[in-house]
Amino acid sequence: MNEARWEQLSDHLDVLLDLDEAARERHLQQIEVADAELANRLRRLLALETKTGLLDGDVARAAPTVMTHLLQSDDALAQSGRRIGHCRLVERIGTGGMGEVWRGERVDDFEQAVAIKLIRPLLDSPSLRERFARERRILARLDHPNIARLLDGGVAEDGTPWYAMEFVRGTDIVRYANEQALSVRERVQLLLQVCDAVAHAQSQLVVHRDLKPSNILVDAQGRVRVLDFGIARLLDDSAAEKLTGTGVRMFSPAYAAPEQIRGEAVGTAADVFALGAVLYELLAGEPPHPQRSVAPERLLAELAAETAPRPSQALKSRGRDTGDAKAATTARELAGDLDTIAATALQPDAQRRYTGAAQLAEDLRRWLDGRPIAAQRDTAGYRMKKFVTRHRIAVGSASAVLLALLAGLALALWQADVARDAARRADAEAVRAKAQAERTRKVKAFLVSIFVQADPMRRTQDSPETVAQAFDVAIERARTELASDPVLQADVLDDFGEILANQGKFGPAKALFEQAVAVAEKEYGAEHPVLAESLTNLGVVSLMSRDSVAGAPYLERAVAILERDDGGDHKAQVTAISALAAARQQQNRLSEAAELSRRALALDRRYSAPDDMELAVRITNVAILDLNDEHLAQAEAGFLEAMRIVEAHQGADSPNLWPNLSNLADIQYRRGQLAQEAATEERALKIAQTHFPPDHPWVADSLIEVGRVRVRNGDLVAGEAAIREGIAIYEKLQSPRVVTGLRQLGAMQAQRDDDTTALASLERGWRECQSENASIVEQHCVILRAERAELLAETGRAEEALHEADAALAQLAPRPGLSSEKSRAQQARAAALAALQRHEEARIAQNAAVALLETAYGTEHPETRRAREVRASLD
Repeated sequence: MNEARWEQLSDHLDVLLDLDEAARERHLQQIEVADAELANRLRRLLALETKTGLLDGDVARAAPTVMTHLLQSDDALAQSGRRIGHCRLVERIGTGGMGEVWRGERVDDFEQAVAIKLIRPLLDSPSLRERFARERRILARLDHPNIARLLDGGVAEDGTPWYAMEFVRGTDIVRYANEQALSVRERVQLLLQVCDAVAHAQSQLVVHRDLKPSNILVDAQGRVRVLDFGIARLLDDSAAEKLTGTGVRMFSPAYAAPEQIRGEAVGTAADVFALGAVLYELLAGEPPHPQRSVAPERLLAELAAETAPRPSQALKSRGRDTGDAKAATTARELAGDLDTIAATALQPDAQRRYTGAAQLAEDLRRWLDGRPIAAQRDTAGYRMKKFVTRHRIAVGSASAVLLALLAGLALALWQADVARDAARRADAEAVRAKAQAERTRKVKAFLVSIFVQADPMRRTQDSPETVAQAFDVAIERARTELASDPVLQADVLDDFGEILANQGKFGPAKALFEQAVAVAEKEYGAEHPVLAESLTNLGVVSLMSRDSVAGAPYLERAVAILERDDGGDHKAQVTAISALAAARQQQNRLSEAAELSRRALALDRRYSAPDDMELAVRITNVAILDLNDEHLAQAEAGFLEAMRIVEAHQGADSPNLWPNLSNLADIQYRRGQLAQEAATEERALKIAQTHFPPDHPWVADSLIEVGRVRVRNGDLVAGEAAIREGIAIYEKLQSPRVVTGLRQLGAMQAQRDDDTTALASLERGWRECQSENASIVEQHCVILRAERAELLAETGRAEEALHEADAALAQLAPRPGLSSEKSRAQQARAAALAALQRHEEARIAQNAAVALLETAYGTEHPETRRAREVRASLD
């Protein structure tokens, strides 16, 4: 048997020894189609290897010298206790075509479990010895918590190359994810550890070249370790001999990049492909190209037909074929950005993949954070969808305020139209109109000059090739070429800053807004209206970062400037006032927030068309305030008016209906219209699940509310399932709004008379209420505190219950309205007093609870009737 045939056998052994029995047989059948003799030899080698660890005698007759060396070496290595360097062999734990892996222990000054890799003497040669020496140098340079560390290495007395690494007890990454039933989000977080390890190696100019699940172990603590960087090749060693030039393929076909399979030059993009393949398998449950043959001729032929697959498609197909409802649900979660990330990593053309593991990791982190990903086509509509997902201020509670961000260039065009109309009415407005129209024309010309480079007939040789590159160029040009027109420069910088903010790049956006402010102040002074838009945007960016302390002064200044500009830009004034209302909301200055919101609505009604979509936002804001003040008729009228505007523009299933539906359901509940409330909550859930990502907070809110309604209607199983699904979403988002779900879960468990479990749920929610971010669910935490107090009373902790009920009442006392919440705290106090045998005080507290509910909900509301029943039981 010649050397080439040995290399071919070794290549296939690398693959086959990594497979389980069923997969191994399938691969052997594929090889048999292309080369029956090769398949036969491999079967015989594997049979003898399984039985004795030695290779087949027929192969030995074909290469007696080499096989004799192999058999003698294997016999020696089979003896546990053999000492190699500072290590002792203990147990063989793996065998591959390139060698063996043993569990061992150090025998020098300290004890340590190690993994020892022995290079098969069969494959020993000067070139492979050189490779081994390089392996040791490479591994010694890699110091990362997710890479198994090199401890020692050398050549044994019999010439066997070896090295010792830290011994990792773990499970391969795919098996670990399946055994732990990890969510999609948790699987992505797991792969990020792998990406970080590979990115570190790539920063040292090292490519792994054989990433696959069996080379990625996860220990009991969930820490990933990447193994076997030993077949890596230094990228900067182009002058050295190409060690794999003999044709030995150092990869596993299922995870190998096309350029590896074709024998072309391999770079960081090959590891990106392998990472994409592992990501795909983690998400879809199978490798991206399971049909790949191990027969070289067929494998090369199959490459031409391969495309970049999307994991959601595999799951959808599985769901259709097997009726697996969970697969279909997971497919919806993957569709969109995760599909795009996987497909980008798995592009057949290396130039179209991520340039390295760090770039893949960055996009995965963007997905986890809900930010736009780099691989997604960067359209304005896509950026705005992600902006809504991440930054729309919550409206589920009655104290929330919505914020609408100015849409730069589009608004400039609108302003030009308004100004031209006004010019027919007043000379002063005519001057403003002309200036605004001229600015709009210049903006258009500037943008066209940038993006015309996308025209292949007009672009220059060194012009940007992508929209993202063109945008970066446009920012720099705006800083220099527009300096002669400060008004235009400030406007363009503002517009570009808004785009960056919508992309979640708050730091760069803030820098552009600050530059726009500086330009306007230098040219026009500190009180000129040109400053207003930049000041507003500067404040809004701070609010997005939950920093109202930094943002409020900018907004106060913007409002003051625009108010002094009599007859000026009313839309900008409304936006600034609304943003300031949001700042006051964050600062818990609720009366000021209410006054500002009503003022913004009055101004918007004066200058906007009655069906303006931005007007609908102001109407919703004020309706929320009316609901907070328990003015149900006014609140309902506002929500319905806003819904009519939205439906006229976007239809009956518009995602912009969700806030209004959520609050309308609250009104229906307070009025005792429980059937209508149930229908409204179901409609809101359907809209949320149709238009928003599966882990969107509005989906979670709707699931929890629908679950509450189902429990109330007697369907405890479906209700609990919906509530738990909502809780799971908030846990993924690490949102304190998980408190809302834990409240409802505890209430459902108490309804089943499972007070111990119910109390545990509320205790968990109470711990969340102690976190630093709990201020956004403060009202829910007060209610949870009262409900917890009631359960404490019922489980024998009456003194503690009374203390907690009184604390909840003290928190609620200074706040207007909130009759239901105050009633809940009074009922908790009554339960604690009754448990302490203080019956007269208990009746007084329960009477107060009934009175509050009769005032807020009326005498026939279910909550009021239940409170009266409790009062009767105390008599």
